[in-house]
Amino acid sequence: MSDRRTLAHWLLGVAIGAIVGVGLFLGPAGFVLALPVVVWVIVDRPRGMALGGVVIGLGVTWFVVWTRLALTCSGPETTSDGCVGPDVRHLIVVSIILILVGALASSIAIRRYGRTHVRPRD
Repeated sequence: MSDRRTLAHWLLGVAIGAIVGVGLFLGPAGFVLALPVVVWVIVDRPRGMALGGVVIGLGVTWFVVWTRLALTCSGPETTSDGCVGPDVRHLIVVSIILILVGALASSIAIRRYGRTHVRPRD
């Protein structure tokens, strides 16, 4: 497997993770959308790259959504308008943890891939 194909699998994982991240807000329909992704991650090679990409995409999507929600009702003028947003700090932290776990899975996959696919010297 070439480096370009490995990068493509990772980028595809990020894109699919973002789609699933949005889909999970749809309730049961989102879980149905997530099932093919689980199968793809299990079947795809290298698995770590796909898994890392999916987890990063999911984490980034949720980070954007929860941060946007937190910023919607914050500021000096929002309390007088009656806008009181929910406390979503813990969800933002979970999103950051997902991004870090995805980055760790990707870096482990890159190291493993590098050990098993050493290029011959010219």
